[in-house]
Amino acid sequence: MSRVARFFQRAGDVLLSAGGRRWWRTLGWALVVLLALNVVVSCYWSREPAVFEVDERAEVEGELLAGTLLRVTETLWEKPGGYLSNDLLPHRLWLIRMPNWEQGVLAQSRDLVRTLERDLARPPGNEGDLDDDLTRARSQLFFDAHSWAMPNSRREFERGTRALRAWLERLRDGADDTYFHHRDTQALDAWLAEVEHRLNDLSLRLSQSVGRPVAYTRMSEDHDGEETEKTPRMQVGAIFYEARGSAWALLHLMQAMEIEFADLLHRHRAEVPVRRLIRELEATQQPVRSPMILNSSGFGMLANHSLVMGNYISRAQAAVVELRLALE
Repeated sequence: MSRVARFFQRAGDVLLSAGGRRWWRTLGWALVVLLALNVVVSCYWSREPAVFEVDERAEVEGELLAGTLLRVTETLWEKPGGYLSNDLLPHRLWLIRMPNWEQGVLAQSRDLVRTLERDLARPPGNEGDLDDDLTRARSQLFFDAHSWAMPNSRREFERGTRALRAWLERLRDGADDTYFHHRDTQALDAWLAEVEHRLNDLSLRLSQSVGRPVAYTRMSEDHDGEETEKTPRMQVGAIFYEARGSAWALLHLMQAMEIEFADLLHRHRAEVPVRRLIRELEATQQPVRSPMILNSSGFGMLANHSLVMGNYISRAQAAVVELRLALE
């Protein structure tokens, strides 16, 4: 018998002995305890951050909106558990709620920082000139959200918020090369167009939880018909929480926008659609009483949480459309 065979034979004898069986039982119980602790910690980490009060104190135009954007973005890693979308540990398998919630918040943050760079804070008179800090902030926030190492997503996002904070400090100091167009209707409309597109996409994806007929034509001459697009059951909760995170971030940003652009909104008599928009976004943050996201048919015996969320999102989108028409 070779040395390798004798080694494995002796190892098997040890593991199957009385002492080896005790070792296996100890290891099994340790794994059970670790798994239970991981589930408890994951439940705590899955608690969504509460809606906060937007700080209305501002020394200069643009400070309120940019400050709210910073607070919304930094919540991604300051909440319990930190940033979880790039986590590789086993609890990532059942942490469905929070990573998707984070993606919704991140999408709204990216939309606004991109609009700040290109429209709301762009230096006037030079179409090719962009603010360096805002360009850096936009580049870092658009980094891969699921990168675990070399580099890490959270570190890249933190660099982006530091660049945004640097721009904000220059704005407060009254730097000559820093601008914020708080009276420019077209600049505000550019952001609202991004918001409308985002809400429309979420509304369509939420409505597909019960299936949506889609017309199609087959490649043969004698077959015309319809198929149904329906969200896979395992993705229903992911889309729901992405919409919930997106609405959470947008609620705070719209509250800041209402104050930041108060004169512009009053001049165009656009206060009513803004208040309607905020009210619909507030409704999306009602507590979810069910332990799981239900996906009944449209008129089934059980609830369909996606359709309820889609209703609020659709009405919020309609308010954005009404707001943009008022600003025209």
